[in-house]
Formats: sequence, structure tokens, C-alpha cells
Amino acid sequence: MEFCVTNVVKCNNIYRSGILKLISEVYTPTVINSTGDNPAFRTPICLQYTKDACIPYLTWELVQHVDDDQAPLMISLKDIYPMRISLSAFGRGIVSFSNCRPYRPSFLTVQNVLSQPKSGYNGKNAVSIWNESGRQIVDCMEFHRLKNLAKPTLFQMLCDADTPKNANNTRIDRSIDNSLGYYSCLTATSDEYGDSNSFWSILGGYSIKQRCFCASKAGDMKNGGYIIDGFQSSSLLSSDKIECDEVISIVEKVCEILPSNKPRALFGPLRPELVLKIYKAGVDIFDSSYCTYMTEKNHALVMSENEDLFKVIFTEIDMSNSNLKADFGLITNNCGCYTCTNGFTKAYINHLIKTSEILASVLLMFHNLHTYYTIFRRLQYLGGNT
Repeated sequence: MEFCVTNVVKCNNIYRSGILKLISEVYTPTVINSTGDNPAFRTPICLQYTKDACIPYLTWELVQHVDDDQAPLMISLKDIYPMRISLSAFGRGIVSFSNCRPYRPSFLTVQNVLSQPKSGYNGKNAVSIWNESGRQIVDCMEFHRLKNLAKPTLFQMLCDADTPKNANNTRIDRSIDNSLGYYSCLTATSDEYGDSNSFWSILGGYSIKQRCFCASKAGDMKNGGYIIDGFQSSSLLSSDKIECDEVISIVEKVCEILPSNKPRALFGPLRPELVLKIYKAGVDIFDSSYCTYMTEKNHALVMSENEDLFKVIFTEIDMSNSNLKADFGLITNNCGCYTCTNGFTKAYINHLIKTSEILASVLLMFHNLHTYYTIFRRLQYLGGNT
């Protein structure tokens, strides 16, 4: 992986754009450069969140109607663990195993960002992941085996991100120490854990002091990028200004310390307003899990029309509201998503929800993904044309 910062813009804060070029394998997605076989993506980039290596509610044929610029897939250890025997027999990695067409790059994470793992089960030598079969213990050797089965393009190093909001300093210190131990073990196992395709996690919970300490260690790491990890989904989804400001303050401090020539990621269900603030703080890579969260609530994301993206107002429509049963308008006028361009009305989607039809989730997913990715396309345009 190569990352190049192409522009830094000042607008009440510092934020940037860049180009992320994947060089580990040969792919064939649409790329911004017409030369060469390796895909390159403009940042900020939004990874496609997956569950069990598939985008929720959509088949790969339906995904072709989503304008996401062939974004890399985000896949978690939690989801591939039950497939490990089949993946071993298949031998060509999780993306091919899921029959993704056309083939996309992938990013392997330790935990699924929409599944809050149980707290208190990580140790000095291993982390715990939770699936339908219960607790699964993943030490460094098991992580190495699972990663080689998944064959991801990029991956998160094994880490202990168990730092809930009420975590004390002892738990936070232990999470950092455990992760440093995993790092030493993995880098001793193989050189691939110190190459440009691996991402080191910046931990420290909600403590700025411990976050900055962990970020200061980044210069000693040989990884290709960094993930600001350890926030709870409830904090990222919160509309409480104090809680949001706390997250933003931590991200700003961490990004000031991290090397500027490597990409920074923050994963989780981020409200659009928080995406814009975190981007301005200096983060390059996000994911689309918020769209799945919204769809599962039967909500549609709507953004107002404004040439200044940072003044756009984002709202939600509860499509299960009975008041919509006679509303024959579109979710959003002038929306380019599959749902709106094909005339599916709010009344029809409301009917589908009331009758528990899966098509309701399909149509909402189309709309929510289109709206969310519109934000990133506009950010990329802003960074590339300022």
C-alpha cells in the first residue's frame, strides 16, 4: 500500500485529501488512474461495511446499483471465524469465497464495528471475539492463521480495544500493554506484520493522555497506517454535544501526533455530522456501517441541499411511521439512488415494513448508501479542487 497526501486545506481546522494506492495484488476495479493494474482511491474513503463478507440486504448483483466507486470491503475476524474450515479448503481468500463480482480489495478488522463485544475477556496473550457459537479465543498464532485464510489486502493488527466509557486507567494501560505484546509476537512471526498493508491501533479509551502516549509509539511501528480504535458505538452515535466534543478532542490530539504521511482510520457507525468533524481533524478512512444501522431501524437518511457541505442539515425519516401510509412522494426529491430514481414512494416502503417484507430493507439500504457515499464524493471533490 502507498499513501500520498495531495492537498491540505485550512477551514477552521486542518483537513486533507490524498490517494491510497493498493499494490499487494492485481485487481480490476474502476480506478482514478488509467495506467497500471493497482487500484487507487481518493481519500477520504468510505469502506463498504459487510456482515459475513456480504453487504447487508444486498446481493452482489444489486450492489452494482450502488455508486460507491468499488470501495474496499471491511470484513471482521468475528464474521470469518465460522468459515475457517471452508476457507482453508477453498484457498483463495474471503472475497473470492463470497463470490464478490467484480473482485474488490478488502480490509480485515478484529471486531465487527456494529457488534459490541463483551467486556473483560481479553488477556495478555489473546483477545476474545464473540459469534453465534459464543466466545472464541484468538491468540497471535490463531490470528496469523485466520489472516492467511482470509487473504485481505489491508488488515488491522491484533489489538485489545476493550476500553468502554467507564474503563479505569488500569484497564486502559493493560489494553495498550497487551496490544504492544501482540505486536511483538506477530512481528517476530512474520515480516508481513511490519509492512505497509498492516494498520496499528491507537488505543487509550477516552483518556487523552493515554491516547497521546499510544500515538507517540506510532513512530516506532513499521505499519502502513493507523486506526483510532476503542470507542464505543454508543459514543459515535450519540447526538449529545458534550460526548461528541470529547471524541473529536481525542481524535484531534491523536492526529497531531501521528505521522502525516500515513493514512488514519476511524471505524464505526458515524453520524454524518461526526464524519465531517472527524475528517477535518485529519482522518482519511471511514466505513459505511452507519447505513446498516439506519436501515435496521427502518430509517432513511436525508440531507438538505446546500453548496457548502459543512452547512448541510442531515435528518432521519422513520419509514415505519403510520403517517407515511398515504405519502406518495419520494424519500428525497432529486435523489440519484436506485430507490428514488425508480419511483418507490414512502407509502410503498411503509407498506413493505408493515408487512415485514425484506424488500423494505433493500430499498432503504440503496438510499442510505447512496446518501452516505455522496458525502464522501463531495469531500473528495472539495479536497481535490481547493
